[in-house]
Amino acid sequence: MTGGQAGVDFEDFVRARYAALVRAAYLLTGTREGA
Repeated sequence: MTGGQAGVDFEDFVRARYAALVRAAYLLTGTREGA
């Protein structure tokens, strides 16, 4: 396993994590505004 490959995997993990957090926050704020 090369450091470059590990870096790509880590970047993908961070992007997925960030997207999940943004989506969760958007849904929470959306439901609050809707209610």
